[in-house]
Amino acid sequence: KLSRLATIYILILKILYDEQMASVSSSNHVVVTLGMLNGKAGDFHILTGMPSPTEMRKTIALLKKYQILVMEELDENSRMVIYPCINTVLVGDDVRELLGTFSEEEYSGDETAVQGTIKDMPE
Repeated sequence: KLSRLATIYILILKILYDEQMASVSSSNHVVVTLGMLNGKAGDFHILTGMPSPTEMRKTIALLKKYQILVMEELDENSRMVIYPCINTVLVGDDVRELLGTFSEEEYSGDETAVQGTIKDMPE
């Protein structure tokens, strides 16, 4: 069983991976920062605030354990490499559906704006 933050990070990592692979990229690995990861989660309104450093460390350690990413230091500007195995964890459509459930939890009264954002995501 994954923590809420781990689930959110996996979803956002998949989105970031798909976005960067859709751009002109000849690499199998995608490089992002922790700041980009938290920023994208904020864009979808699925994080109410910044997670604690301890919670982020535990989550990053879990993702490293399952070889989803590699990251040396826990810093907003530290680079992390997302491995292609993120594709085996989730398919793009599953990500959109799960993000919708997180958004519905946070904004039960404002579903239309959030769903419109999720539908407009690139494939």
